[in-house]
Amino acid sequence: FLPYERNVTTAEINLGRYFGYSHKTRIGFEWEKKTFSNDEDTLVFSYIAPQGSYIYDTRDIYRDPSKGILIVQGFYSHIALNSDKRNLWWSQSYSFYHSLVKSERKLTAAFNVSYSTTFGDVDEVWISWLGGSETVRGWSIPDSTIYINIDNTFRFGNHFAIMSFELRQTIIPTSVFTTDLYKWKQEYGLSAIAFVDVGYINSDRKELFSELPMAGMGFGFRIPAPMIGMIGLDYGWGYRDGQFTGRTLHLTIGQKF
Repeated sequence: FLPYERNVTTAEINLGRYFGYSHKTRIGFEWEKKTFSNDEDTLVFSYIAPQGSYIYDTRDIYRDPSKGILIVQGFYSHIALNSDKRNLWWSQSYSFYHSLVKSERKLTAAFNVSYSTTFGDVDEVWISWLGGSETVRGWSIPDSTIYINIDNTFRFGNHFAIMSFELRQTIIPTSVFTTDLYKWKQEYGLSAIAFVDVGYINSDRKELFSELPMAGMGFGFRIPAPMIGMIGLDYGWGYRDGQFTGRTLHLTIGQKF
């Protein structure tokens, strides 16, 4: 949505380790050069980006858990090579899962709270937003028209907090079958969800919860997919300040949380 054409050159290395079943760590760094250009200006950012994460995971099934906890703490930073700027992003995510009906056609309640904040001199090109399948469903990913409209500043910022609740109902339990063509093994199954998302975002950390939140609610469907876990569609209605703002269909890869 920014008024720039972007060109990226990058190289990255990460190392990770499991500590038992529940604890996972990762550390690494990235070298990246990004160029943002338009008819009036060209911005060049070259930096080293140390990054890492810690995960505590007690889910029984990674793809479609029926119980357990998932906690993720992560950081990502910029050490500029062509200036003296230093930035740090710190993100947190807490997910909880509990089966209300325990059977092959299980009904699971899932809840997530996510928070991300930044430190340092953060340029406009690194701004975050709310909207889309990964943040607040029922709102589309913003485009340039939305971004330049001063009435939509509540959708952008460097600090955000999101709360999501889902009810996940298995309709067809996942099974494996072998195709006649090349004897490939495939999976089939179907589940439905109902969701509610609520999000806050602001450019000032102290003012994060001073604006009215963005909310979204709706339903969706999931089918199992090799490698990526789940693929599906979510249909949601956006809501803010006492009224519905529109509706959006989202393509989802994997679970939101």
